[in-house]
Amino acid sequence: MAKKPFYTDQRWITLISFFVLFAVVSVIMFVTGPKDQTEDVSLNSQTQLAVRFIDVGEGDCSVVKTPEGKAVMIDTGLREYRTQMLTSLESMGINSLEALILTHSHDDHIGSAASLFDALDISELVLPNVADYSAYKDVIEAAQAKGAKITRAASPKRMVLDGAVFDFLYDGSDSEDFGSNSSIVIRLTFGKVSFLFTGDMEEPQERALLEEMTDLRSQVLKIGHHGSETSSCEDFLEEVSPEYAVISVGRDNSYGHPDLAVLERLENECKKIFRTDKNSDVTAVTDGESVKILTKK
Repeated sequence: MAKKPFYTDQRWITLISFFVLFAVVSVIMFVTGPKDQTEDVSLNSQTQLAVRFIDVGEGDCSVVKTPEGKAVMIDTGLREYRTQMLTSLESMGINSLEALILTHSHDDHIGSAASLFDALDISELVLPNVADYSAYKDVIEAAQAKGAKITRAASPKRMVLDGAVFDFLYDGSDSEDFGSNSSIVIRLTFGKVSFLFTGDMEEPQERALLEEMTDLRSQVLKIGHHGSETSSCEDFLEEVSPEYAVISVGRDNSYGHPDLAVLERLENECKKIFRTDKNSDVTAVTDGESVKILTKK
């Protein structure tokens, strides 16, 4: 009996299929490049600054760790995410804060703030420059009980910590209410790299900043108001011109965040978009020259 041609033998078919699949995958990886790493990062470097956007659901919480190990937190998220937030801080080796900055009074930004004074040694509490502080009563009392310094934000105001420069671009004082548009806005610069933190700032305040500021360019932009349609107008995004956008947003939230129109605008302006509902914690590490993004998922 004649032998079957080698290409009809099942073993050969399987082997050839494997090599074809391997070749296709190799080409795709060559074209697209490696994906962003999905590992935790050791933050003990004496030359790098790290910014972590902590997954606190439909809320905001960011922490900055300087090369010397000092930390500043911007917002705390809802109280029910307190344990998750503290676990993230512990993984970064953070047990104290040089400053806790609360951008505005909404609970999804300050819900854990009062209880945080029992868990961490906090030197200073920074609040928006507004007329009514009744929404901050609990956190003010907690700060006073621990002897922390309490200050109003001011614009312009500059805070320098181990080479990290925090510029307060807006302090909330011009807002007609004490909500989203009273959000403190901060631009953090380390070497040639900048981060822009916008709280829940909406389009009216974005346009006010465009009129007042000569340079808003930042490699990393924390998107305002969880990607709401009320924020991230096209002119603002063009001026900031971020490489990376980070949206702090809850999974399956009832608000429809992030808005599809905002995502489209970001896709036109950014190299890549990160979301805490999909990536969990998002950490940006920089040596002052370039930025590396690491995600938990």
